[in-house]
Amino acid sequence: MNDGFTSIPHGIVEQLFRIDCSLTRYEIAALLFIARKTYGWHKTTERIPYSQFTEFTGIHRGHIWRTLRSLIERKIVIRTGDHQNAYYRINEAVNEWKLTPPQVSVIKQAGDTSTGVSKKRQTDTSSGVGVTPLQVSELTPLQVSSKETKETYKKKTPKSSIRGECLDLSLLFHQKQKSDGLHHQDFKQKISEKTPVVVNGADTLEKLHRIEGESLKDIKTVLRFILKDSGNGTWTGWKSQVISLASLRTKGKSGTYKYFTVKNAMEKQKASKQPEPEAVTPSGHYGESGIWISDK
Repeated sequence: MNDGFTSIPHGIVEQLFRIDCSLTRYEIAALLFIARKTYGWHKTTERIPYSQFTEFTGIHRGHIWRTLRSLIERKIVIRTGDHQNAYYRINEAVNEWKLTPPQVSVIKQAGDTSTGVSKKRQTDTSSGVGVTPLQVSELTPLQVSSKETKETYKKKTPKSSIRGECLDLSLLFHQKQKSDGLHHQDFKQKISEKTPVVVNGADTLEKLHRIEGESLKDIKTVLRFILKDSGNGTWTGWKSQVISLASLRTKGKSGTYKYFTVKNAMEKQKASKQPEPEAVTPSGHYGESGIWISDK
């Protein structure tokens, strides 16, 4: 095979020798793909959409964001730009890389003295063949032996803060839409956290955060914009275009999620607004005849 080569700096290759066992298969695939897209084309940085990571690595889109976030947090990969124009590069300052693999908490049953690794993984690793890093998802769920322990565990396990915040945002949004007289089939009943339109809306917001990489701060800003945008004489406004939050992850003719269409419209509106001129107080006085005389 002689269809070209990718020249990777020696310092990066030498670091990979050291941390190979601490990277997951997904992280290795993503890192090599970034190297191919940058060094393979004699660049140091390149714009790479999630769709390309999925197409060329085979990693499901839902895992791409978590994989890249891990590499970024460990300062192995640097990302610049926003969600739709994200540029990636390998951090060549290898001394900044965090080489310690992510810590995995191993939950043991009472009296268990094992290492927490399944028997399947307690095999001969001397050859190094077929050995993969221990994945968090491969840990078995917490096993308890009594009803009392199960109930205690449930009480001590808090609801996901992200999920909870998304649910709160969805509830407030749909309550506002209902109170403003907009129509939706679920608005005929009392709006609560269990109402389908609220649950589906929370699912949408959570996916925008976890999969699309949108911060909750940005999501809140977009939701406020939607609720305030009632339109004008020719445009009905986003308030009536987004009655339920579930529609934010539907794609338009351009293939873009409605959420990002709304966000772009919001940013354009902000950019087009010019600051209002300061009010000028006239300077002068009235003459004897009652005529205003300017001091200028």
